[in-house]
Amino acid sequence: MNSEHLPAMITLTYPGDWLTVAPSADAVKRTHFKALAKRWQRTWGEPLRCVWKLEFQRRGAPHLHLFTVPPHGSTTSRLGEWDGLEFPLWLSKTWADIVNHPDPIQRQRHESAGTAIDYSNAITARDPKRLAMYFAKHAAPSLMSSKEYQHRVPREWVENGKKPGRFWGVLGLQKATADVALTEAEFILVRRTLRRWSRHRAYYRPGDRYPSSVVPNTRVHRIAVVDKASGVVRRYRTVRRRASYLDQERLTGGFVLANQGLLLAMPVVEILRNSRADDPRREASPRFLAAFGRLDSY
Repeated sequence: MNSEHLPAMITLTYPGDWLTVAPSADAVKRTHFKALAKRWQRTWGEPLRCVWKLEFQRRGAPHLHLFTVPPHGSTTSRLGEWDGLEFPLWLSKTWADIVNHPDPIQRQRHESAGTAIDYSNAITARDPKRLAMYFAKHAAPSLMSSKEYQHRVPREWVENGKKPGRFWGVLGLQKATADVALTEAEFILVRRTLRRWSRHRAYYRPGDRYPSSVVPNTRVHRIAVVDKASGVVRRYRTVRRRASYLDQERLTGGFVLANQGLLLAMPVVEILRNSRADDPRREASPRFLAAFGRLDSY
């Protein structure tokens, strides 16, 4: 995205009689959204690059949120009504024209109030971690949330047997990834380092053992207490242990959210270099602590 201009959260909604023009998720994402991306490219000379999210209003109507950098300037067109439009007006007219409700009254109302551009919330969400949390919250909708209804697929879509598909995605953006080969000891060292960094940055309420946003997943196990001399089970006791998935035990991976991933990786690389010179288990060495201390700024 263009870092010289301010990002914005764009909302695309549907008319009151939304089912006529959006009978399925395909109509929203594969027809309307794709058409908007094509017109964006044709009009502004640059592709639509965004993170998008599909939600639903209480009345069941779908709407899309796009986190993107709106283009600047005005349109140039040989058609008079489309020439010299600034982006907000162009977006309203274009989205209404794409949805194209057959009722003239519904069409007019949709053009007047079918789009919204919010710069204030987008500036707050410019923090990559906050933005990731906003677009990832759909994965675990809470029944206690006041906006849980936004993840409920409308009954009309469910009855026709067509699933909504993905609730979020990216358009015009490429992932930046890199593969690094580590030994088992190095993998465990990096995982422990990042886990400690994450817990160090988390918020702990007074008296809590774990951060307020991290509750370990545990399971209760029934353990037999065996008499060593006779080998007879004398009794059973219950213990609560951290859950282990896929039987990976020590090799289970994970992830962390950081605003500057590359800068976070630099001290981790230094820790790895130090560990290769010393015993990887010597995590409390002065060089380790020096590199670990610099992680606070990321």
